[in-house]
Amino acid sequence: SAGHGVGVRTPFVYHGNPLSDVGAIMNDLLLHNYSGGAVVSSYGEYPDGKPKAYILDGIPSPVEGKLGMMKEFASGDGGDGKSGPDIRSSCGYTSHDFIMIIAALAAKELGIYDLRAPENAEVAALVDVGNIDFIHKYEHGYMSYSLASPHEHRENENDGYFLWKSYWQSGAL
Repeated sequence: SAGHGVGVRTPFVYHGNPLSDVGAIMNDLLLHNYSGGAVVSSYGEYPDGKPKAYILDGIPSPVEGKLGMMKEFASGDGGDGKSGPDIRSSCGYTSHDFIMIIAALAAKELGIYDLRAPENAEVAALVDVGNIDFIHKYEHGYMSYSLASPHEHRENENDGYFLWKSYWQSGAL
């Protein structure tokens, strides 16, 4: 294991947290994933004022304005290479981050982390808002924008989404 044995001088830490502190590591990962700020139903705009990324059917997120939107709904990427960095607001990328819920569930089942423990209340509140928003955007369709182009995302186009949504909505966490 890291930090033990001949020749090991510095124990391994993750963002300042020792490997033995699974709760701190999980909170750090979840805080990173749900650090997109207040929930918005559209993000970025073209020069003509039309939004680049938005909910396709126009029904706003039920948690609009609350803190906890997933970071990949409000970030940036390399753009088209001509005009520099561009916005990224992608259901596809957020679905990759959503898999952290599986890790949190596994840690709970192993008895080493509980998102619902009182000491994790701040993180749990962000995760609740972020997941309600994420699920809403997938169910209502989301015109993502990344790599300098639009990409339509709907719940029926991502097999993993149904599994993650089921875990979340089952109340397993």
